Amino acid sequence: MKTKIMTTWKPRFQVNKNILKTTIIFFAVVFLLPKISLAACNFNGTCEEGETKDNCVFDCMVATNNKEVKIGACIYGTYEVTRFNLDGTVEYHYKNQNDGTAVKDFLIGNADSNIKVDLIDSGNIWINGEKYLEDYTSDIPAIRYLWGLGMMPYYCDYPSEITHDFCHLTLDAANNNEDWLLHQNGWPAVAENRVRRHYYGGYIFDNSNVEWRGVFSDLTANVITDHANVDGFFLDEVSTNFNTGLMVTNHTENQLVKEALDKNGGVHKYIQPNYQLYIYTGAGNPLTVTDKNNPSIQYAVSPWVQMNMIFFDDSNIPTGTEVTVNYYFQSTVDPNILTNWSSNYISLLQEVRQKIGGKLIIYNGFYANDDQSNFLQYADGGMKEGIFGYNIAESSWQQQLNQLKDISPTKMAYAFSYSEGVPEDKMQQHALFSFTSFLLGKGRYGYYQYAPSCQHFYWFDYWNTPLGNPSESYHLKGNYNGANIYEREYEKALVLVNPSDTNSSTIDLGKNYKTLTGSSISSISLLAKEGIILLQSCTPGDANNDKSINISDVQTCINVILGTDTTHQTCSDMNTSNTVDITDCQAIINKILNP
Repeated sequence: MKTKIMTTWKPRFQVNKNILKTTIIFFAVVFLLPKISLAACNFNGTCEEGETKDNCVFDCMVATNNKEVKIGACIYGTYEVTRFNLDGTVEYHYKNQNDGTAVKDFLIGNADSNIKVDLIDSGNIWINGEKYLEDYTSDIPAIRYLWGLGMMPYYCDYPSEITHDFCHLTLDAANNNEDWLLHQNGWPAVAENRVRRHYYGGYIFDNSNVEWRGVFSDLTANVITDHANVDGFFLDEVSTNFNTGLMVTNHTENQLVKEALDKNGGVHKYIQPNYQLYIYTGAGNPLTVTDKNNPSIQYAVSPWVQMNMIFFDDSNIPTGTEVTVNYYFQSTVDPNILTNWSSNYISLLQEVRQKIGGKLIIYNGFYANDDQSNFLQYADGGMKEGIFGYNIAESSWQQQLNQLKDISPTKMAYAFSYSEGVPEDKMQQHALFSFTSFLLGKGRYGYYQYAPSCQHFYWFDYWNTPLGNPSESYHLKGNYNGANIYEREYEKALVLVNPSDTNSSTIDLGKNYKTLTGSSISSISLLAKEGIILLQSCTPGDANNDKSINISDVQTCINVILGTDTTHQTCSDMNTSNTVDITDCQAIINKILNP
């Protein structure tokens, strides 16, 4: 809105022009600039003066969390939790779809102070109606889920007390802004030609549309304004590439029934669509064939995708009958949109960042070999969904591990691994393999979750294992019996992983370690796709853990006190007080003098 300035009015009093100029500038800064200023947050990992958990979530909530292992929790209507002991037995199990109070207490530490998640993704649970976990805790970052690829219509169909903040974005597009959506390339931009996401069924927004990006980013700012406890957003399926293999278009056409003879002389009635069939498993009926002249008649059919043919189960339908077939085929999209897909998403992230200031932006789009550097200019981190999956090839495992290692030192890296599809008798092995793989690559801002789904939360007690600081980056320990074994040493633990496809191995550890259940071992056998956490077992007096006790151990103890050595605190702590001081160094000297 333009403001009209009256130039004929003259003030009664003489006003200093410099003061007037300063006053105008002041009011312009206060009232015309966005309410949220990036100047309040420099995203450097240190909560500094002027930064708070409200205006700088990364610096003042994420970076101040010093837990060695941080656990993320996707809470999308979660109603079931299971806690596993160190030996794999179930310590606790709760399931209730009608009351999420126990789920809430479990996740935010009310039930057990040793169990508390570190990041809440969405967080909607059922407690006397749909509620969000963010309403019950202020010290855990809580981010709202948004499908960054588009909008799933069924979000707006849930009978809940909370209206999804972005429902009207879909409705506006459907009713007034068809050009916000993607359509089959070269076809009219009308509803029946829209591109859908296979499986989910949502319509896909055209991220090159400047108007849509503006509305989307405005809505994020509105959510932050309306919900004080929301700490940012999780943008699902925001990636550097557009996967056309997952996009489908619905199509209706008329066909004449044909017939074919098999080698035994049997007659088969069929039709052949104009476009290649896609077996669509999302919302709605994937395939229907009706009589053109009498649509109430629907025929039972069986698709043969490889031959792009649809066979009628009833061979008595007369040849030449005109039918109407409704089906899906793989979409094609304007090549210019695909070429600029990544840069347009970068623009969207930039707009969201400008409008939500120091709140979090986490996106789901960490894929192997994708360059994330441009996205991470404006986002605080991302998720790799399905990381370290069951039966993953060793080469893919290492790709995922390297990306985790390279991203997580300075950005949040949310590693989410699924037990879905894992044989029940292999779940415990896979869970530990996935977690130890995460430990090989995690940085300061690494988050982890292992679950069958977002509706069922798992907790494993070994997630609380005291690791200490990492002493090194992960590396190949060696090849044992044809299996590559990778390791990473922490101050208090050693992590070993065998990612091979088939080979088991036996490793001589060179010294004694303790298992999580307390057994002392000096060698270990690892199956293919198996990992283990071993606790450092220190010889009294051997501060640097080099298997000999001498004056260098005294120097190590002194370095630990001075803070120049952060990797040998455990073995320097002679009196096991969890604090290293001069009495520990004296005890080492006594050990040298009196072996």
